[in-house]
Amino acid sequence: MVSHDDKENRTGEHEIEFDIEPEGDLGGISTVQEKLKKLKAELAKIKKERQEYLDGWQRCKADSINARKDNEARAARSAELLRESLVHDIIPALDSFDMAAGNEAWAEVSDGWRSGMEYVRNQLIDALKSAKSTYRCTQKPWHRTIRKSRRGV
Repeated sequence: MVSHDDKENRTGEHEIEFDIEPEGDLGGISTVQEKLKKLKAELAKIKKERQEYLDGWQRCKADSINARKDNEARAARSAELLRESLVHDIIPALDSFDMAAGNEAWAEVSDGWRSGMEYVRNQLIDALKSAKSTYRCTQKPWHRTIRKSRRGV
């Protein structure tokens, strides 16, 4: 009769030890056929276990790859949402600059202060332009009339 023990060796690898009965007297052909049948069954069982381990490892590897891709997609989407939020936060500030520049008091402020404020306004516009090049609009086009109605709320 053959039996095996699956043991882990010093290097962490698994070794399979087989215990084989002494072959002193094999007996008749029916005994040999029965032993062969048991060996084939044992081999089939071991092959099945090996395949299960291989399938499990492959599933684990695929799950790991999919999780990494999902994390990368979430990070990209998060960056896109942050960029969109920044754009929506800067637009009202630019509206305030435009309203201040259109006011009569704008002409009365000192030239140095006015040029400084215009410089800040231009920096914000440049930041929006760079964000626009990486921002993909998924909504309907933006209309000034919609923005005006929101400002009144």
